[in-house]
Amino acid sequence: MEILNLFSLLISYVSVGTSHNEDFLPTEKALSESYTYLMLTQDFPSTYCHVTQSCTEEVIQALEPNMFKIHGLWPMDDKGGPQFCDPGRPFNPKLLSSSTLDQMNTWWPSYKGNNTAFWEHEWDKHGTCLLLEEKSVEQDWFFNTVLGYNRDQYNITRWIDTAMDFNGEKEFEAPVVDLRSLIKTEIGVGVNLLCAKDPNEDNKVYLDQISICLTPDLELMDCPPLPIGGGDIGDYECGDNEVFHLPTLKQ
Repeated sequence: MEILNLFSLLISYVSVGTSHNEDFLPTEKALSESYTYLMLTQDFPSTYCHVTQSCTEEVIQALEPNMFKIHGLWPMDDKGGPQFCDPGRPFNPKLLSSSTLDQMNTWWPSYKGNNTAFWEHEWDKHGTCLLLEEKSVEQDWFFNTVLGYNRDQYNITRWIDTAMDFNGEKEFEAPVVDLRSLIKTEIGVGVNLLCAKDPNEDNKVYLDQISICLTPDLELMDCPPLPIGGGDIGDYECGDNEVFHLPTLKQ
């Protein structure tokens, strides 16, 4: 009888322990050890829309596609990084000001037309894993910080326009090595450049994504080699001997 009671108690303990997700969430200490850098990623929407031919006219009109837009800010390590760290803090647009949401609609749009779903994905998957001074960040900090990076501090469209005479009005091309050199001059560190080849144009090379890397304390650093690749359009690290193109989509 004592053995049976002990067994029942053990079953009850296991059932209680496994019924609460919060029991299995990473502690802030464990979370701080789960990534070694942050990757600020900006996409060129015209590349995605051109290569996939999947963007509707409505989406193209809303995207202002001939400039670099935010994809996200991701905690990373050499295997990819933590994801979906705290389901107890879901995305809530009511925590963001109308001004912030307006800026997000401009600088952080979805290629599929549902901006809110895209922001929810980025927050739930990546934002909940971010720490600052060993404390989990809040949504307002996360979205406004990333907006400032893309719009002000690391405005890649402005850099290319100023140094390479890119204006978004016609297809642009330049050597990959020149773009790396330009960005290194602007911020003093190396970045990751992802390209995609269009099989319908004899594998013509298009620039899809630029990633700038930061330490966990938000200091610039050289980007390590990407642990993953692929994506929706078969991205790969652009070769320094390649010439990249930026397509133009007429609005």
